[in-house]
Amino acid sequence: MRKSFIAFLIPLSISTSLLVIITESYSPRNVPLLMILNLVSNSLVIAFSAYYSLKLSDISTLDYAITALLAALFSTELFWGMALPAPLFLIPGISFISVSLTSYLPKSIIYGTLIGFSSKPFISTLFFTIWGMVSEILFFNPAWIPYYPMWGALLDLYIILSDNEYSKYWVFFLGFLFGFSGWSLTKVYMIIFWGNWHPLFLSLMASFLNGLITGLGLMTGFKIGFKARSLSL
Repeated sequence: MRKSFIAFLIPLSISTSLLVIITESYSPRNVPLLMILNLVSNSLVIAFSAYYSLKLSDISTLDYAITALLAALFSTELFWGMALPAPLFLIPGISFISVSLTSYLPKSIIYGTLIGFSSKPFISTLFFTIWGMVSEILFFNPAWIPYYPMWGALLDLYIILSDNEYSKYWVFFLGFLFGFSGWSLTKVYMIIFWGNWHPLFLSLMASFLNGLITGLGLMTGFKIGFKARSLSL
Protein backbone atom coordinates (compact mmCIF):
# COMPACT_ATOMS: atom_id res chain seq x y z
CA MET A 1 0.00 0.00 0.00
CA ARG A 2 2.86 2.40 0.80
CA LYS A 3 4.24 2.31 -2.73
CA SER A 4 0.76 2.76 -4.20
CA PHE A 5 0.15 5.77 -1.97
CA ILE A 6 3.43 7.43 -2.90
CA ALA A 7 2.73 6.80 -6.59
CA PHE A 8 -0.78 8.16 -6.07
CA LEU A 9 0.52 11.45 -4.64
CA ILE A 10 2.57 12.36 -7.72
CA PRO A 11 -0.20 12.60 -10.38
CA LEU A 12 -2.53 13.97 -7.69
CA SER A 13 -0.05 16.76 -6.98
CA ILE A 14 0.32 17.54 -10.69
CA SER A 15 -3.41 17.88 -11.34
CA THR A 16 -3.95 19.80 -8.07
CA SER A 17 -1.09 22.21 -8.78
CA LEU A 18 -2.38 22.91 -12.26
CA LEU A 19 -5.88 23.63 -10.95
CA VAL A 20 -4.54 25.90 -8.19
CA ILE A 21 -2.24 27.88 -10.50
CA ILE A 22 -4.82 28.38 -13.24
CA THR A 23 -7.62 29.26 -10.82
CA GLU A 24 -5.58 31.69 -8.73
CA SER A 25 -3.88 33.33 -11.74
CA TYR A 26 -6.95 33.70 -13.93
CA SER A 27 -7.95 37.00 -15.43
CA PRO A 28 -8.92 37.76 -19.05
CA ARG A 29 -5.57 39.41 -19.74
CA ASN A 30 -3.67 36.37 -18.41
CA VAL A 31 -5.43 33.88 -20.69
CA PRO A 32 -2.65 33.72 -23.37
CA LEU A 33 -0.02 33.02 -20.69
CA LEU A 34 -2.23 30.41 -18.99
CA MET A 35 -2.83 28.72 -22.35
CA ILE A 36 0.93 28.39 -22.88
CA LEU A 37 1.49 27.17 -19.32
CA ASN A 38 -1.25 24.58 -19.66
CA LEU A 39 -0.03 23.37 -23.05
CA VAL A 40 3.59 23.05 -21.90
CA SER A 41 2.71 21.24 -18.67
CA ASN A 42 0.35 18.88 -20.49
CA SER A 43 2.94 18.14 -23.17
CA LEU A 44 5.67 17.37 -20.62
CA VAL A 45 3.47 14.97 -18.63
CA ILE A 46 2.21 13.23 -21.78
CA ALA A 47 5.72 12.88 -23.23
CA PHE A 48 7.22 11.57 -19.97
CA SER A 49 4.42 9.11 -19.33
CA ALA A 50 4.30 7.86 -22.92
CA TYR A 51 8.08 7.41 -23.10
CA TYR A 52 8.31 5.27 -19.98
CA SER A 53 5.04 3.48 -20.69
CA LEU A 54 6.17 2.34 -24.12
CA LYS A 55 9.53 1.20 -22.70
CA LEU A 56 7.79 -1.00 -20.14
CA SER A 57 4.71 -2.11 -22.00
CA ASP A 58 4.04 -5.14 -24.16
CA ILE A 59 0.56 -4.50 -25.52
CA SER A 60 -1.06 -7.39 -27.37
CA THR A 61 -3.47 -7.29 -30.29
CA LEU A 62 -6.27 -8.28 -27.92
CA ASP A 63 -5.35 -5.37 -25.63
CA TYR A 64 -5.62 -2.95 -28.55
CA ALA A 65 -8.98 -4.39 -29.59
CA ILE A 66 -10.50 -4.24 -26.09
CA THR A 67 -9.13 -0.73 -25.57
CA ALA A 68 -10.67 0.52 -28.82
CA LEU A 69 -14.00 -1.18 -28.10
CA LEU A 70 -14.33 0.25 -24.59
CA ALA A 71 -13.12 3.69 -25.74
CA ALA A 72 -15.93 3.71 -28.31
CA LEU A 73 -18.42 2.84 -25.56
CA PHE A 74 -16.84 5.51 -23.35
CA SER A 75 -17.43 8.07 -26.12
CA THR A 76 -21.20 7.66 -25.86
CA GLU A 77 -21.03 9.61 -22.57
CA LEU A 78 -21.70 12.71 -24.65
CA PHE A 79 -25.34 11.62 -24.74
CA TRP A 80 -25.82 10.15 -21.24
CA GLY A 81 -26.73 13.48 -19.69
CA MET A 82 -29.80 13.60 -21.89
CA ALA A 83 -31.36 11.01 -19.59
CA LEU A 84 -32.00 13.73 -16.98
CA PRO A 85 -33.96 16.99 -17.33
CA ALA A 86 -31.72 19.88 -18.40
CA PRO A 87 -32.59 22.12 -15.37
CA LEU A 88 -30.87 19.62 -13.05
CA PHE A 89 -27.53 20.59 -14.60
CA LEU A 90 -28.11 24.27 -13.79
CA ILE A 91 -28.98 24.07 -10.08
CA PRO A 92 -25.97 24.68 -7.79
CA GLY A 93 -25.10 21.53 -5.84
CA ILE A 94 -27.54 19.40 -7.82
CA SER A 95 -25.59 20.03 -11.03
CA PHE A 96 -22.47 18.43 -9.54
CA ILE A 97 -24.39 15.31 -8.53
CA SER A 98 -26.04 15.13 -11.96
CA VAL A 99 -22.74 15.35 -13.85
CA SER A 100 -20.94 12.95 -11.51
CA LEU A 101 -23.65 10.28 -11.59
CA THR A 102 -24.53 10.47 -15.31
CA SER A 103 -21.01 10.96 -16.66
CA TYR A 104 -18.11 10.21 -14.33
CA LEU A 105 -19.56 7.22 -12.48
CA PRO A 106 -20.45 5.18 -15.59
CA LYS A 107 -17.21 6.25 -17.26
CA SER A 108 -15.23 5.04 -14.26
CA ILE A 109 -16.95 1.65 -14.52
CA ILE A 110 -16.03 1.39 -18.21
CA TYR A 111 -12.44 2.47 -17.59
CA GLY A 112 -12.24 0.13 -14.61
CA THR A 113 -13.36 -2.74 -16.83
CA LEU A 114 -10.48 -1.97 -19.18
CA ILE A 115 -7.93 -1.83 -16.35
CA GLY A 116 -9.26 -5.05 -14.85
CA PHE A 117 -8.66 -6.69 -18.23
CA SER A 118 -5.29 -5.06 -18.91
CA SER A 119 -3.48 -2.47 -16.80
CA LYS A 120 -0.31 -2.37 -18.89
CA PRO A 121 1.46 0.99 -19.13
CA PHE A 122 0.25 3.18 -22.03
CA ILE A 123 -3.18 1.49 -22.10
CA SER A 124 -4.73 4.49 -20.33
CA THR A 125 -3.14 7.08 -22.61
CA LEU A 126 -4.20 5.09 -25.66
CA PHE A 127 -7.73 4.70 -24.31
CA PHE A 128 -8.21 8.41 -23.65
CA THR A 129 -6.60 9.36 -26.97
CA ILE A 130 -9.09 7.18 -28.87
CA TRP A 131 -11.93 8.73 -26.87
CA GLY A 132 -10.55 12.17 -27.72
CA MET A 133 -10.43 11.38 -31.43
CA VAL A 134 -14.08 10.32 -31.42
CA SER A 135 -15.07 13.36 -29.35
CA GLU A 136 -13.25 15.73 -31.69
CA ILE A 137 -14.96 14.18 -34.71
CA LEU A 138 -18.35 14.73 -33.10
CA PHE A 139 -17.63 18.13 -31.56
CA PHE A 140 -14.46 19.61 -33.03
CA ASN A 141 -12.57 21.93 -30.67
CA PRO A 142 -8.78 21.80 -31.20
CA ALA A 143 -8.08 23.69 -27.97
CA TRP A 144 -9.15 20.60 -26.03
CA ILE A 145 -7.01 18.08 -27.93
CA PRO A 146 -4.25 17.83 -25.24
CA TYR A 147 -6.89 17.29 -22.54
CA TYR A 148 -7.60 13.70 -23.52
CA PRO A 149 -4.08 12.19 -23.55
CA MET A 150 -3.20 14.30 -20.48
CA TRP A 151 -5.93 12.60 -18.46
CA GLY A 152 -4.72 9.18 -19.56
CA ALA A 153 -1.06 10.08 -19.00
CA LEU A 154 -1.70 11.01 -15.36
CA LEU A 155 -3.31 7.61 -14.79
CA ASP A 156 -0.49 5.82 -16.63
CA LEU A 157 2.00 7.68 -14.46
CA TYR A 158 0.39 6.15 -11.39
CA ILE A 159 0.39 2.69 -12.97
CA ILE A 160 4.10 2.96 -13.87
CA LEU A 161 5.21 4.19 -10.46
CA SER A 162 3.10 1.74 -8.45
CA ASP A 163 4.14 -1.39 -10.40
CA ASN A 164 0.55 -2.69 -10.65
CA GLU A 165 0.12 -3.93 -7.10
CA TYR A 166 -3.49 -5.00 -7.80
CA SER A 167 -4.54 -4.55 -4.18
CA LYS A 168 -7.91 -3.01 -3.32
CA TYR A 169 -6.06 0.15 -2.31
CA TRP A 170 -4.29 0.26 -5.67
CA VAL A 171 -7.61 0.03 -7.50
CA PHE A 172 -9.32 2.65 -5.34
CA PHE A 173 -6.40 5.11 -5.66
CA LEU A 174 -6.55 4.73 -9.44
CA GLY A 175 -10.31 5.28 -9.37
CA PHE A 176 -9.93 8.36 -7.19
CA LEU A 177 -7.31 9.75 -9.57
CA PHE A 178 -9.65 9.08 -12.48
CA GLY A 179 -12.35 11.29 -10.99
CA PHE A 180 -10.16 13.91 -9.34
CA SER A 181 -7.87 14.51 -12.30
CA GLY A 182 -10.75 14.32 -14.77
CA TRP A 183 -12.77 16.96 -12.94
CA SER A 184 -9.80 19.23 -12.20
CA LEU A 185 -8.48 19.05 -15.77
CA THR A 186 -11.93 19.79 -17.15
CA LYS A 187 -12.15 22.79 -14.84
CA VAL A 188 -8.74 24.04 -15.96
CA TYR A 189 -9.78 23.94 -19.61
CA MET A 190 -13.16 25.53 -18.87
CA ILE A 191 -11.48 28.39 -17.01
CA ILE A 192 -8.96 29.08 -19.75
CA PHE A 193 -11.15 28.71 -22.82
CA TRP A 194 -14.63 29.50 -21.52
CA GLY A 195 -13.94 31.81 -18.59
CA ASN A 196 -15.91 29.43 -16.34
CA TRP A 197 -14.19 30.40 -13.07
CA HIS A 198 -15.21 29.29 -9.59
CA PRO A 199 -13.49 29.78 -6.22
CA LEU A 200 -10.65 27.33 -5.70
CA PHE A 201 -12.27 25.75 -2.65
CA LEU A 202 -15.37 24.77 -4.64
CA SER A 203 -13.32 23.33 -7.51
CA LEU A 204 -11.11 21.30 -5.16
CA MET A 205 -14.10 20.05 -3.18
CA ALA A 206 -15.92 19.00 -6.36
CA SER A 207 -12.80 17.21 -7.62
CA PHE A 208 -12.37 15.42 -4.29
CA LEU A 209 -16.00 14.28 -4.05
CA ASN A 210 -15.95 13.18 -7.67
CA GLY A 211 -12.83 11.14 -6.94
CA LEU A 212 -14.60 9.31 -4.12
CA ILE A 213 -17.51 8.44 -6.40
CA THR A 214 -15.31 7.24 -9.27
CA GLY A 215 -13.10 5.32 -6.85
CA LEU A 216 -16.07 3.10 -6.06
CA GLY A 217 -17.11 2.98 -9.71
CA LEU A 218 -13.69 1.86 -10.89
CA MET A 219 -13.57 -0.88 -8.26
CA THR A 220 -16.83 -2.21 -9.69
CA GLY A 221 -15.56 -2.09 -13.27
CA PHE A 222 -12.24 -3.63 -12.30
CA LYS A 223 -13.99 -6.74 -10.99
CA ILE A 224 -15.85 -7.07 -14.31
CA GLY A 225 -12.68 -6.70 -16.37
CA PHE A 226 -10.66 -9.02 -14.16
CA LYS A 227 -13.35 -11.68 -14.47
CA ALA A 228 -13.41 -11.26 -18.26
CA ARG A 229 -9.62 -11.61 -18.39
CA SER A 230 -9.77 -14.80 -16.34
CA LEU A 231 -12.32 -16.27 -18.75
CA SER A 232 -10.22 -15.30 -21.80
CA LEU A 233 -7.07 -17.05 -20.55
